[in-house]
Amino acid sequence: MCRARIAGLTAAHELVDRGYNVTDTMRRIPFPGNSRGTWQNLTRATSYLHSGLNRADLTVPLPFPLPTLPNPITPKALIESVTTVFQTLYRLPLWEAAYAAQKLAVYVTSCDERKLGQWENMTWEDYIGANKRSHEYNRYLADGIIRNLAASKSKDASAHSIGLVGEASVWSILLLGNDYDYKGFDRVLNGPTSSQWLDPWVAHLRSKV
Repeated sequence: MCRARIAGLTAAHELVDRGYNVTDTMRRIPFPGNSRGTWQNLTRATSYLHSGLNRADLTVPLPFPLPTLPNPITPKALIESVTTVFQTLYRLPLWEAAYAAQKLAVYVTSCDERKLGQWENMTWEDYIGANKRSHEYNRYLADGIIRNLAASKSKDASAHSIGLVGEASVWSILLLGNDYDYKGFDRVLNGPTSSQWLDPWVAHLRSKV
């Protein structure tokens, strides 16, 4: 059994090393009018929207590290968000939510040997015990959030791949491991991925041949 990683900052520093390669590459891809290449095409997302079948929409503002402007919480969005929160709280047992949080904590405090040797060989569905939990647990914690974060299904993805995305997201919300540009927790391209990043990248690589 490997020794658990207790110091959170150690994990955060490792994520910094792993996460900067993409943005560093983007800075070195030329883009007309940008002094820092395609990296300048990244812009902050102002909110997170979760739409559930037969359930009101949930809108969560992303104010980190600055206040969100414009405010995405309209009166209609506020009413729908409060509604779906209560709908979920009514259906999701508290002990199941606590169990899911515990499983994420186990992953975060696992060493690399355990992540690759054990969690990589187990599906996220098995890791969080989805088959033994309620419908609401599966709806949100087994598949709902997972599909949003990793565009995958809990029965197909490994516990390591999903846990890694979740871990990086938590650290990013806490502003640990971010590429500091004051654009917040989640950034998106200011246009189609092909034109704002991939096409200039291909053109840049071809120019080097």
